[in-house]
Amino acid sequence: MKKILCIITVVFLLSGNVTSVYALSGLYESKDELKSKTEQALKDYDEAKNSYEDKLEQYNAVKSEVASLEEELESDKQELPKVESDKPAKYSALEQSLNSLNSKQSELATKREAYEKACTDYNKGSIGFFEYVGATDAINAIRTCKYASYTSEGAANDATGLENMKEAITFVKKGNEYRAKEGTDPQNGKALSDLLITDYMMATAQADANYSTNNIAHAVQFDVAENLAWGYPNPYTGWYDAEKAEYQSGVREFMSIGHYINLVNSSYGITGFAYARGGMYGYVHGQTFLWSTSSQKAYTYDEYYNRFMEYYNRVTSEMNILKPEIDSLNATISSLESESSSLRNEYDGLCNKAESLRQSIAAKEQDIPLRKTNLSSLEDEVRTLYSKMISLEKTYEDYAAKYNKLAGEDTYVVQETWFIPDDISKPTESVSETTENEDDKFTESVEISFPKGDESKKNPTQPSTKKSTKEETVKEDETEVVTIGEKKSKKNNSANKVISVCIGIGVLGIGAVALRKFKD
Repeated sequence: MKKILCIITVVFLLSGNVTSVYALSGLYESKDELKSKTEQALKDYDEAKNSYEDKLEQYNAVKSEVASLEEELESDKQELPKVESDKPAKYSALEQSLNSLNSKQSELATKREAYEKACTDYNKGSIGFFEYVGATDAINAIRTCKYASYTSEGAANDATGLENMKEAITFVKKGNEYRAKEGTDPQNGKALSDLLITDYMMATAQADANYSTNNIAHAVQFDVAENLAWGYPNPYTGWYDAEKAEYQSGVREFMSIGHYINLVNSSYGITGFAYARGGMYGYVHGQTFLWSTSSQKAYTYDEYYNRFMEYYNRVTSEMNILKPEIDSLNATISSLESESSSLRNEYDGLCNKAESLRQSIAAKEQDIPLRKTNLSSLEDEVRTLYSKMISLEKTYEDYAAKYNKLAGEDTYVVQETWFIPDDISKPTESVSETTENEDDKFTESVEISFPKGDESKKNPTQPSTKKSTKEETVKEDETEVVTIGEKKSKKNNSANKVISVCIGIGVLGIGAVALRKFKD
């Protein structure tokens, strides 16, 4: 029996198998229990790491938002004075443009009023002229005659049209030339003088011509003699040339020679002439004759023509001059309106921008402190989670070291340096802990590192990814790192042998006691 106990003791001493010794001694946790605790510690650590990384990401996001808002706030504060300083000059330009616009609009209103009046006078035709010279009897003759409805005052085709009246007056001059050519009245031998023109006689000729435009007949609505011609460019070729030939051939019937007789009648002293367009022959000429009368103011051809042209030129010149001026003013006003509108939009834009900047500044000044408060809270949470993560990492490393030693393998390997951002105050600069195993009393050093501006390390704002690997086998004679720190596999083997010797001595003692009792 003594020999058997000795053999068992020698086997234990030579084997160096700590696992077997531990199992026999019953002083340590089983391998499976340590593995379970190690894996649970790793799981707790991974959860803490993920929480830390999520919170750090949230912290960095809020920090970035605060920095962006502060940059925008500073930009807004610098831009606002510039916008405010631009407003007076822009308002002055707008005010000047509006003043110019108002001035041009006032000028346009005056010219347009004058132009419209000129157009109105022009469109009145002969009525406008008669009003201008105060010829009330001429106006009444046109408006109150029997066939007044045939007249369209001032119309382009009507005998009262201003252009038609202007042309009609020139025919009086031609008539007087024929009278001068004739020399004497063929019926009584009296000398022929030029016919004078009156406003009333012009009105009678116009009213009759309007009627006769669509009626091949005399209106006979005034107590005057009258010659009419339809479709003759020069009516005197019919009235004088053709009928004089008839007269000279001995024809005395008034219906055949009446136009000639009226034209060269020495009894007639005043006349009127009219020209109208339209009808079946295209146009009509009419001339009325009457003996001289003191009740009507009579004018020589030149006097009447000049009198008429004074009015005509005033009306048409105002129209001709004012029309391009009005067109030019309209163009200027349109340009000024566009300019004013643009300046108004620019000024309003500056006002709106200034107000928007003020509101933006106020909002940011209110928002930034709130975000900073939230950032401070997040910083505390990041610090707390960091400490928790480091603590759980240490717990996992302790269990990993125990399991590796018990299993005789480098199963759990942890090599990693963690960082906390520079702008977050650190829980401590360096933590050195001593872990004493209750069974074998070994000591290991654990150091937590924080960055101090070393660019060769990981980005301090982005934590490294946790690398926990479980290796199947590691040779005992290799110098691989098996726990955090600098402890190597050979150190583990030495410790195991010391433990084995101690336990072997204990077993020898127990064996000796048992042998003694057996002998007894």
